[in-house]
Amino acid sequence: MSGERIRKKNQAKKAGSRRPVCGATPIPSAPALPPSSKPFSPLDWLRSVSIYKLAICLLLPAALIGLLALPQSAQLPALVTLAIAVLACVLSQLVLSRKAGAPLSLSEPALISGLIIGSVLAPDTPPLLVALICAIAMLTKRLLRIRHVPLFNSAALGLLLGGLLLGTQDAWWASASTPVLSALLALSALVLSWKLKRLPMQFAFLAAWLALWGAAAASAGNAPAPSFFLGSLPLYLMAFMLLEHTTSPMRPSWQILYGGLVAAAAFAIVLSSFQMEAILVALLAGNALTKLLLFLPGTPSSAPAAGAGVELCLGKADLAEGSTRCVSAGGRNFSLVRMSGKYYCVDNACTHMGGPLCKGSVGELNAYTITCPWHHSVFDLRDGQVLRGPAQESLRRYEVSVRNGQLYIRA
Repeated sequence: MSGERIRKKNQAKKAGSRRPVCGATPIPSAPALPPSSKPFSPLDWLRSVSIYKLAICLLLPAALIGLLALPQSAQLPALVTLAIAVLACVLSQLVLSRKAGAPLSLSEPALISGLIIGSVLAPDTPPLLVALICAIAMLTKRLLRIRHVPLFNSAALGLLLGGLLLGTQDAWWASASTPVLSALLALSALVLSWKLKRLPMQFAFLAAWLALWGAAAASAGNAPAPSFFLGSLPLYLMAFMLLEHTTSPMRPSWQILYGGLVAAAAFAIVLSSFQMEAILVALLAGNALTKLLLFLPGTPSSAPAAGAGVELCLGKADLAEGSTRCVSAGGRNFSLVRMSGKYYCVDNACTHMGGPLCKGSVGELNAYTITCPWHHSVFDLRDGQVLRGPAQESLRRYEVSVRNGQLYIRA
């Protein structure tokens, strides 16, 4: 038996010049969820905590500081408005997404929308109108979608429609220009932008906003002081609304365009007669632009299968039907799936935030889908297309061939 093994090994060495040696190895165990936090390392905690939990952790102290900055007579009404908004958004989301037999669960995105709406509305807004605005926000988020991804920032759209249809007023009381709150909002914008990889967008918005308002002040014969720039900057919007990952672009070049155009649109609208909702209208216009970019000529809706490149072996063709395998070959990681007797291969990293797709589930929307275990983006294995967000970019896919019981791709 040992002589037979040696003979086969020598034959494999001789064949090495004619075809690649199958050297695929399993990917070292990647977590099905973002890595757990380390108690004594704040940076590791920032990397591992979900974007929703991080946003909530920053929104709550902003709301508290904003409450304390209000006149004493307005503090209780503002707190009531905030509580009603949070409760109404969460309940509306539960009703709209309720499935028979499914357990009830708190929706973190709905909680975030409630905190934003409650922190923007005037403290004396009637409770019924607050609840209606939240219901509108959650309903439009569910109905207005492209490729299963929300088209607009739900809080911004709810606030705008509330002002237009219900006559409510926006006070933005959680963005009061106090040094402590301004510092917290600036820190929140920086941390969330880093976490979501949206720093180019924030810098583009900041540069365009300051340049336009500085030029306007200078043209009026006023030398703008540093306090003017700080007071005019919509830090709350930058920290919690502009960079929402489902409605803002991921590509750096698109982020720069998006940030600059939102700032320019807000500036232009402020100069018109529609001043009250200028920043919300500009943000929603930017959201629409983000989705429009996905359909421009030359923008692939799905990633083509790789053809040219180095041939890589992914191991034995022994994957069970309907299962996934994490494979590393050629210094790259892939997710391998077998469905209906055919093998499918895509890049293992989700295009949203790099979640390990090989740890996700298959067949959620149809038999040929794979779901990211981190934030539940869904991709079609046949063409790599995004079927459900928050991911916006399609996956790179690879045609799989089977030879001599081994699986091969070109990458």
